[in-house]
Amino acid sequence: MLFTVYILISNSIQKYYTGSTQYLQNRLLEHNSGETKSIRNGIPWEVIWQTQVPSQAEAMNLETKIKKRGAKRFLEDLSRGAWAPRSSVPPLTRPGCHLTLKALQVARLFYFCSYSL
Repeated sequence: MLFTVYILISNSIQKYYTGSTQYLQNRLLEHNSGETKSIRNGIPWEVIWQTQVPSQAEAMNLETKIKKRGAKRFLEDLSRGAWAPRSSVPPLTRPGCHLTLKALQVARLFYFCSYSL
């Protein structure tokens, strides 16, 4: 079963949230319904980046790396091409991986990847 690592943004409080789950749509509904007490004040949350990995261990490892770096800096690294998931395939040629321009506080390029390793 694949696991999704994701980054959310709350435009109302200008904060990011990083997490991992097997069922992203269900988890996003939980976040936006106020079930997650620690981020309730940021509703609504919007997915701005996601990637799938083949195991829970890899998802937790990537989530930890993002949290240590900081979601904003991690996304900036992505937009500069300074970070890519472990793979021998370059990020822009990897199947299912593409760049999308998102209108946030400032215009930046973010990856929306959904690929299986």
